[in-house]
Amino acid sequence: MLLRRDGYDPLKFFTASHIHPSEQNAKAIAPFYEGISEQVALDSLKGMISVHRLLQASNPVKRWVVLTGMKVVGKYDMLHGLVADPQPNPKCVESGKRLEELYAQALPLAETLILEPTTIHLGSSEQVDAAQQGKMLFPATTLLVKMCLERSAERDKHEDKNKISAEDGQSVSGGHFKW
Repeated sequence: MLLRRDGYDPLKFFTASHIHPSEQNAKAIAPFYEGISEQVALDSLKGMISVHRLLQASNPVKRWVVLTGMKVVGKYDMLHGLVADPQPNPKCVESGKRLEELYAQALPLAETLILEPTTIHLGSSEQVDAAQQGKMLFPATTLLVKMCLERSAERDKHEDKNKISAEDGQSVSGGHFKW
Protein backbone atom coordinates (compact mmCIF):
# COMPACT_ATOMS: atom_id res chain seq x y z
CA MET A 1 0.00 0.00 0.00
CA LEU A 2 2.74 2.47 0.92
CA LEU A 3 4.81 1.73 -2.17
CA ARG A 4 1.76 2.14 -4.38
CA ARG A 5 0.93 5.40 -2.63
CA ASP A 6 4.41 6.67 -3.45
CA GLY A 7 4.06 5.63 -7.10
CA TYR A 8 6.12 2.44 -7.05
CA ASP A 9 5.20 -1.04 -8.25
CA PRO A 10 5.68 -3.41 -5.26
CA LEU A 11 6.35 -6.28 -7.66
CA LYS A 12 9.35 -4.50 -9.20
CA PHE A 13 10.67 -2.20 -6.46
CA PHE A 14 13.91 -3.43 -4.89
CA THR A 15 12.95 -3.12 -1.23
CA ALA A 16 16.33 -4.39 -0.05
CA SER A 17 18.21 -1.42 -1.53
CA HIS A 18 19.09 -0.26 1.98
CA ILE A 19 21.10 -3.45 2.62
CA HIS A 20 24.74 -2.98 1.62
CA PRO A 21 26.83 -6.12 2.14
CA SER A 22 30.34 -5.01 3.01
CA GLU A 23 33.04 -5.98 5.45
CA GLN A 24 32.67 -2.59 7.13
CA ASN A 25 28.93 -3.07 7.69
CA ALA A 26 29.41 -6.65 8.86
CA LYS A 27 32.03 -5.45 11.36
CA ALA A 28 29.52 -2.91 12.73
CA ILE A 29 26.66 -5.44 12.93
CA ALA A 30 28.40 -8.53 14.34
CA PRO A 31 28.89 -7.23 17.93
CA PHE A 32 25.13 -6.90 18.36
CA TYR A 33 24.65 -10.67 18.04
CA GLU A 34 26.26 -13.00 20.52
CA GLY A 35 28.49 -15.60 18.92
CA ILE A 36 28.22 -14.15 15.39
CA SER A 37 31.42 -13.54 13.48
CA GLU A 38 31.90 -10.73 11.00
CA GLN A 39 31.93 -13.32 8.20
CA VAL A 40 28.55 -14.72 9.29
CA ALA A 41 27.14 -11.18 9.41
CA LEU A 42 28.47 -10.51 5.90
CA ASP A 43 27.06 -13.81 4.60
CA SER A 44 23.71 -12.92 6.18
CA LEU A 45 23.62 -9.53 4.47
CA LYS A 46 24.42 -11.16 1.14
CA GLY A 47 21.82 -13.83 1.84
CA MET A 48 19.14 -11.20 2.44
CA ILE A 49 19.85 -9.77 -1.02
CA SER A 50 19.73 -13.25 -2.59
CA VAL A 51 16.46 -14.18 -0.91
CA HIS A 52 14.91 -10.87 -1.91
CA ARG A 53 15.91 -11.40 -5.55
CA LEU A 54 14.50 -14.94 -5.44
CA LEU A 55 11.17 -13.86 -3.95
CA GLN A 56 10.77 -10.71 -6.05
CA ALA A 57 8.45 -12.18 -8.65
CA SER A 58 7.19 -9.46 -10.99
CA ASN A 59 6.83 -11.97 -13.82
CA PRO A 60 3.66 -14.12 -13.45
CA VAL A 61 5.56 -17.26 -14.49
CA LYS A 62 8.30 -16.70 -11.88
CA ARG A 63 5.62 -15.91 -9.30
CA TRP A 64 3.86 -19.22 -10.07
CA VAL A 65 7.18 -21.14 -9.90
CA VAL A 66 8.16 -19.53 -6.57
CA LEU A 67 4.76 -20.06 -4.92
CA THR A 68 4.43 -23.61 -6.28
CA GLY A 69 7.93 -24.40 -5.03
CA MET A 70 6.90 -23.22 -1.56
CA LYS A 71 3.91 -25.56 -1.68
CA VAL A 72 6.04 -28.49 -2.86
CA VAL A 73 8.48 -28.13 0.05
CA GLY A 74 5.63 -27.58 2.52
CA LYS A 75 6.56 -24.00 3.42
CA TYR A 76 3.85 -22.07 1.59
CA ASP A 77 1.94 -21.06 4.73
CA MET A 78 5.12 -19.76 6.36
CA LEU A 79 6.70 -18.01 3.35
CA HIS A 80 4.07 -16.94 0.81
CA GLY A 81 3.62 -13.59 2.55
CA LEU A 82 7.18 -12.67 1.55
CA VAL A 83 6.13 -12.53 -2.12
CA ALA A 84 4.41 -9.27 -3.04
CA ASP A 85 0.80 -9.61 -4.19
CA PRO A 86 -0.11 -8.22 -7.62
CA GLN A 87 -3.18 -6.60 -6.05
CA PRO A 88 -3.37 -4.70 -2.76
CA ASN A 89 -4.61 -6.82 0.12
CA PRO A 90 -7.83 -5.27 1.46
CA LYS A 91 -7.05 -6.75 4.88
CA CYS A 92 -4.05 -4.40 5.11
CA VAL A 93 -5.90 -1.11 4.55
CA GLU A 94 -6.71 -0.50 8.22
CA SER A 95 -3.27 -1.46 9.52
CA GLY A 96 -1.60 0.60 6.79
CA LYS A 97 -3.57 3.68 7.82
CA ARG A 98 -2.69 3.07 11.46
CA LEU A 99 1.01 2.75 10.63
CA GLU A 100 0.88 6.04 8.72
CA GLU A 101 -0.75 7.71 11.75
CA LEU A 102 1.89 6.34 14.12
CA TYR A 103 4.67 7.43 11.76
CA ALA A 104 3.25 10.95 11.59
CA GLN A 105 3.00 11.06 15.39
CA ALA A 106 6.61 9.89 15.78
CA LEU A 107 8.15 12.53 13.50
CA PRO A 108 8.10 15.44 15.99
CA LEU A 109 9.80 13.36 18.70
CA ALA A 110 12.33 12.01 16.21
CA GLU A 111 13.14 15.53 15.06
CA THR A 112 13.58 16.66 18.68
CA LEU A 113 15.88 13.74 19.43
CA ILE A 114 17.98 14.54 16.39
CA LEU A 115 18.16 18.29 16.87
CA GLU A 116 18.87 18.00 20.62
CA PRO A 117 21.61 15.36 20.51
CA THR A 118 22.64 15.62 24.17
CA THR A 119 19.23 14.65 25.54
CA ILE A 120 17.26 11.44 25.34
CA HIS A 121 13.54 11.85 26.02
CA LEU A 122 12.09 8.94 27.99
CA GLY A 123 8.42 9.80 28.11
CA SER A 124 6.87 13.19 28.70
CA SER A 125 8.96 14.40 31.65
CA GLU A 126 11.94 12.15 32.27
CA GLN A 127 15.19 13.16 30.56
CA VAL A 128 18.59 11.51 30.78
CA ASP A 129 21.89 13.08 29.84
CA ALA A 130 22.85 11.10 26.75
CA ALA A 131 26.54 11.67 27.31
CA GLN A 132 26.28 9.89 30.67
CA GLN A 133 24.51 6.99 28.97
CA GLY A 134 27.10 6.77 26.19
CA LYS A 135 24.47 7.50 23.56
CA MET A 136 25.42 10.99 22.48
CA LEU A 137 24.80 11.55 18.78
CA PHE A 138 27.37 13.29 16.64
CA PRO A 139 26.05 16.72 15.60
CA ALA A 140 27.46 16.27 12.08
CA THR A 141 25.11 13.34 11.51
CA THR A 142 21.94 14.99 12.78
CA LEU A 143 21.16 16.80 9.54
CA LEU A 144 21.59 13.61 7.53
CA VAL A 145 19.37 11.61 9.87
CA LYS A 146 16.75 14.36 9.85
CA MET A 147 16.71 14.35 6.05
CA CYS A 148 16.29 10.58 6.04
CA LEU A 149 13.36 10.80 8.41
CA GLU A 150 11.66 13.42 6.28
CA ARG A 151 11.46 11.16 3.27
CA SER A 152 10.55 7.52 3.27
CA ALA A 153 12.86 4.81 1.98
CA GLU A 154 10.33 4.14 -0.79
CA ARG A 155 11.10 7.55 -2.28
CA ASP A 156 14.73 6.72 -2.99
CA LYS A 157 15.16 7.89 -6.58
CA HIS A 158 18.60 6.30 -6.84
CA GLU A 159 17.47 2.69 -6.77
CA ASP A 160 19.78 1.67 -9.63
CA LYS A 161 22.97 2.82 -7.91
CA ASN A 162 22.17 0.46 -5.02
CA LYS A 163 21.91 -2.65 -7.20
CA ILE A 164 24.08 -5.50 -6.02
CA SER A 165 25.59 -7.84 -8.60
CA ALA A 166 24.50 -11.46 -8.70
CA GLU A 167 27.99 -12.44 -7.55
CA ASP A 168 27.67 -10.22 -4.45
CA GLY A 169 24.30 -11.78 -3.71
CA GLN A 170 25.72 -15.30 -3.39
CA SER A 171 26.52 -16.54 0.07
CA VAL A 172 29.76 -18.43 0.64
CA SER A 173 28.03 -20.75 3.09
CA GLY A 174 24.96 -21.46 0.97
CA GLY A 175 21.31 -21.09 1.87
CA HIS A 176 20.10 -19.15 4.88
CA PHE A 177 16.72 -20.78 5.44
CA LYS A 178 16.68 -23.61 7.96
CA TRP A 179 14.15 -26.07 6.61
